[in-house]
Amino acid sequence: MPHMVCSFRFRHGWRGGLLLLSALALVLVCTCGASMAAEDARSTKEQRQALLMLQDAFTSIARAVEPAVVGVTASDRSPSADAGGGQSQDQGAQPDQQPAQPAPPVESTGSGVIVRLQGIDYYVLTNYHVIANAARIRVSVNGIKEPIRAAMVGKGDPKTDLALLRIRIPGPQPPERVAKLGDSSTVQVGQWAIAIGNPLNIGQTLTVGVVSATGREIRVGGSVADYRDLIQTDASINPGNSGGPLVNINGEVIGINSAIASRSGGSIGIGFAIPINTAKTVVDQLIRNGEVIRGWLGVKTFTYNREIDPALGRLLGVTAGAFADDIYPGSPAAKAGIRPEDVIVGWGDQRVESFSDLENLVAATPPGQQVRVRLVRNRQPMDVTVLIEKRPPEGEILSETPPQGQRPPQPKTETAVGLTVRELNPDEARQLGVDGGVVILNVERGSGAAEEGLLRGDVIVRVNQTPVKTLADFRQATAGIGASDPYVLRMKRQMPDGTRADTTVVVRPAD
Repeated sequence: MPHMVCSFRFRHGWRGGLLLLSALALVLVCTCGASMAAEDARSTKEQRQALLMLQDAFTSIARAVEPAVVGVTASDRSPSADAGGGQSQDQGAQPDQQPAQPAPPVESTGSGVIVRLQGIDYYVLTNYHVIANAARIRVSVNGIKEPIRAAMVGKGDPKTDLALLRIRIPGPQPPERVAKLGDSSTVQVGQWAIAIGNPLNIGQTLTVGVVSATGREIRVGGSVADYRDLIQTDASINPGNSGGPLVNINGEVIGINSAIASRSGGSIGIGFAIPINTAKTVVDQLIRNGEVIRGWLGVKTFTYNREIDPALGRLLGVTAGAFADDIYPGSPAAKAGIRPEDVIVGWGDQRVESFSDLENLVAATPPGQQVRVRLVRNRQPMDVTVLIEKRPPEGEILSETPPQGQRPPQPKTETAVGLTVRELNPDEARQLGVDGGVVILNVERGSGAAEEGLLRGDVIVRVNQTPVKTLADFRQATAGIGASDPYVLRMKRQMPDGTRADTTVVVRPAD
């Protein structure tokens, strides 16, 4: 291929050509540099404008919502814990006080949000644990110098950890005094989340984050609250934020801040809020009835069985439904003949896909109403009719204490599937209400059983479909389970408080 050679002739020779080329290069560099600088300037300006718009959004939210956010101070003569974040201030008697002199009240502080104006009464939504057992409640309102005395509306609702207060604010108030409520069913992960409250009793504070997750379920020690379907956020929530609002970018309340996950007691970016749709129902019922009236069935299950595991479903002949780990004695379910290990798949004309579905349907059913319940027992479908009763207080439901058997050591043991077990003695079996079983003495570290949380003292009464009354039964039932096979245990588990609970556990091979 021939090469093409290009040559240029310059009037002043090669020196003049070099100068001309240098000048052209300088012009190009300057032009490109000026263009890039202009582009950077435009980009920086646009970014600054975007940040200013976002900043304006947050300041407008503060102006719109903060007038509706209040501080709550609850006084009591006996110490009480703020399980989800309220700050307790113990001002107990000094050692040299006279025994007959009463101790100063213990104060618990939290937050709240005004959600309704009805006549001359403003209604403040807060957490039940902030004001539980309080002898006196006072509310600090933004712009009002002195705290306002508050009255609790009805009994509150320990199950959802929500309570409603009634206050009267002197003088005319701006419309922003009542917060706008959003729709928590539309909340999505990644959306902005703004927490407003009274952390550590230092005064009203706004923090910004995002929705980290939805549908969370947590347990708070010592609380009867049923924390389910929570909104998780990394907006900073600290002790004292309890009862304050979590709002979206439109300034609408989407949740009530209630709890944090923390080893130190302070925020580590894992906070939880009760969905506002749950709170709306509670507010309506407290104003109308003075309490939240729910239907009660009397079926209970463990967290790990709220959704039916495929291995358990194959064993029971179902793909979905509400699994009954146990039935409360004397409950509507017990009276209707529903048994442990039944799977409820229908409630009236509604399908039941999970235990949450069943809870919601039962709670919405008025006491005194009869409901046809579709269930599966031993792989066979059947119908029963249940007469729904009013749900008792949570403390009464949770106070049930099944007998606990003693576990004296026995010389004969059997080891299989990562478990070492012995037979129940007759006294233990009688106290547990079973005609036999094996009790776990040891769980192999790293086994599937260990990963599922099985513990020493748990009692096994069935492996898959094989009843287990003796060591020989256990040996036979586990003989066909391979190293990669899941298996299903029917058990009486030992709970942290020493009680026993019937449950079914799916054990999968360890990873």
